[in-house]
Amino acid sequence: MRAARIGVDIKRRSDGYVRFALAPGTRCLPGRSHRGGVIAVPKAELSTHIDRSPEDVFGYVTEFTNNPKWRTNVIDTWWIDEGPTRPGRRGGQAARILGRRMEVTAEIVEWDPPRAASWKTVQGSATLVAYCRVGPEDGGCRLTYGGEGKVNGLLGLLLNPIIKSVMLRGARSDLARLKAALENSAISSMTFR
Repeated sequence: MRAARIGVDIKRRSDGYVRFALAPGTRCLPGRSHRGGVIAVPKAELSTHIDRSPEDVFGYVTEFTNNPKWRTNVIDTWWIDEGPTRPGRRGGQAARILGRRMEVTAEIVEWDPPRAASWKTVQGSATLVAYCRVGPEDGGCRLTYGGEGKVNGLLGLLLNPIIKSVMLRGARSDLARLKAALENSAISSMTFR
C-alpha cells in the first residue's frame, strides 16, 4: 500500500479494483448499498500550492459564482439568499455528470475568511459535504479542497461505487486549472461578501 498525495491510502487489488482507505479520524456520510446495507462514502482531499496570497485564493474559490470558470462539470451557479456570505446562506449549482444535468442546493456551514469555508447540500441529486482550507506557504498559499458525498436515486446505484475516482480525477484537473488561472491573472483580493 502506498500513501497518495490525496490524503488517503490507495491499493489496487489483484482483480483490478482500487481500494481507498480513509485517513485516520475521517468520518463518512452514511449511505445505502443496493442490498439495503449501510455503506460508508469515503472522504477525498487534494492540496496544491498557489503563488497568490491566501486572501486572493480564498476570495476567488469561495465566490460561488466563480465555480463554472474553474470547475469542469459545473455549468451554472446562483445565490438563493441575498446579503453577505455567512453560515446559513444558500446557493444553487448545476453540474453535468455523465451527460446528465444534476442540481443541488447548498448551504454554507462554516465561514472564516480567509482561512476556511465549508458547505453541505440540503436538497438535490447528491448528498455532499465540501470544504476548503487556505493558509500561507512560501510566499503564496496552500489550498486544500476536499469533500465526501454520494449521488442519490437510481443514478447513485451506478455512480456511487466509482464516484471517488471520478471526483478525484475531475478535482485534480480543476485544481490545476484554478492554479494556472490565479497565478497568470491580475485577479485582486476580493472582498468577502
